[in-house]
Amino acid sequence: MKKLVLALSILTIAFAGMANAQNVFVDDSIGIFTADGANSATAGLIEPVTLHVLITGMTAPTVSAFEFKLSYDGPLVILPATFSDDAINAATREGEFAVGFGTPQPAVDGQVELMTFDVFSTGDGVPCSLFIGPTYFSTLDGVPSYVDNNENAQLVEMRPSTGGFDVPVFVLNGEAPVATESTTLDALKTLYR
Repeated sequence: MKKLVLALSILTIAFAGMANAQNVFVDDSIGIFTADGANSATAGLIEPVTLHVLITGMTAPTVSAFEFKLSYDGPLVILPATFSDDAINAATREGEFAVGFGTPQPAVDGQVELMTFDVFSTGDGVPCSLFIGPTYFSTLDGVPSYVDNNENAQLVEMRPSTGGFDVPVFVLNGEAPVATESTTLDALKTLYR
């Protein structure tokens, strides 16, 4: 019996390591992408790149509001975001978004575009990373979220598409971030259900 438990433990560790190397997106993940779906791009000095913020793997049919914080490192300029015509951003802190839509945004193929914005680098060829995290006054404690437009108007937790708040969701002039899922036994089980 002890040998069986040991063998299963070793297999679990081995499979967990393989799961960590996969490009795994979880339900209700939020990411930043180019128009062709890439999470990285190369651009010259002060050459604008249009980016799209998407919720992927949505578990709700619509989004009526959302909140998250956008931060970055590197010599990057972020231009003002564009939302649908009837949206309002009520956030007051720099880089934070607390947006409500007058008309709920429907999910198409399990995803919704929340906003678009342009960025450009002021350092020729210098890598710049974008991160998504919670707002200072998060509705859900310490995580970005959106409101579905079902009868109960549930708050839905969003996770960065690359697996963690400390991993960039987009890189300009650098190597694309790889999406990973944490190597817990529960996460491993969900891969094989």
